[in-house]
Amino acid sequence: MKNKIILCCLVGLVSLTLSNRLYASDYGVAILQPIKFGKVLPIIGRCEMSFETGVFSSDLSNTCPVLNGRPGEYRIVAPRNTLVRITPYTFTYAGNMFTFTPKGKVSNSTVTKFFTANNATIIDSGATGVIDMKIGGILNVMSPLTTSNSYPVDLEIDIVVMP
Repeated sequence: MKNKIILCCLVGLVSLTLSNRLYASDYGVAILQPIKFGKVLPIIGRCEMSFETGVFSSDLSNTCPVLNGRPGEYRIVAPRNTLVRITPYTFTYAGNMFTFTPKGKVSNSTVTKFFTANNATIIDSGATGVIDMKIGGILNVMSPLTTSNSYPVDLEIDIVVMP
């Protein structure tokens, strides 16, 4: 079974928040807490939010002037004791104005695995069938943004329950 999560957000002088559009399957995904970068300035620069704490790494350009963001927390419920492949992808805005590169971790009741963008991570759903996922990542603004525009972001995460 394959399930794609499309997360959306806006970049600009408004808060950067990822929300969820979910395509249902034989298993489900719940949003426990959507990821939020806070206010983002429309200047060239980069900031990285910890998926553990929401704290931003040093950002010399002050692209993300808020001290802390909020990492995304999601729960995948799959059949018990099955392997699940999770692959998050980097999003690039048209014209290479900015990218969002997810980083995070997935865990069941006994194992935690870390993931990076564009790489598959396989984890067993364990005896409970529950996999928790925490997401932070890197926002990289490569071209000045216009404050009067909204910039949608689609972050795709493939979730596949393996036979």
